[in-house]
Amino acid sequence: YMCCIKTHIDIVDDFDHDLIVQLQQLADKHDFLIWEDRKFADIGNTVRLQYSSGIYKIASWAHITNAHLVPGEGIITGLSSVGRPLGRGLLLLAEMSAAGNLATGEYTTKNVEAARRHPEFVMGFVAMKRVDELEPTAGGVAAGEGPDYVIMTPGVGLDVKGDGMGQQYR
Repeated sequence: YMCCIKTHIDIVDDFDHDLIVQLQQLADKHDFLIWEDRKFADIGNTVRLQYSSGIYKIASWAHITNAHLVPGEGIITGLSSVGRPLGRGLLLLAEMSAAGNLATGEYTTKNVEAARRHPEFVMGFVAMKRVDELEPTAGGVAAGEGPDYVIMTPGVGLDVKGDGMGQQYR
């Protein structure tokens, strides 16, 4: 069984709307969610348009998407204005598995704080651990005390692996 399929729709060479229809039919038939790993990272109005419009119209078919908090909480507001009425959810990129990435420390803490301010749309994090329950990123909220979040951990496996480009899977 699977609970979720992660897509990178912008790298599909022969993308057309029929692919989305087929993907939605499979999701309905097999009861799984679709996560478009878009990693939004722009200002609120721009991401609102990227999410709702253009060739992909991500909000119309992806149950979940994700975003970097680098541009500030306006990114959550912009995405939420489209996704929340459709029952969609957002994962914040609180940590990353790439070697040398900057999503650490205070940046990770800011993601947790922002998620707590937007519980109606932020459903969790992309992170290497439970950032919402571990000090110092939990912001003083004890384990089991705050809201429940989904933690999507990249590259989970039994062996430590990489991709030769700085990706570190564990």
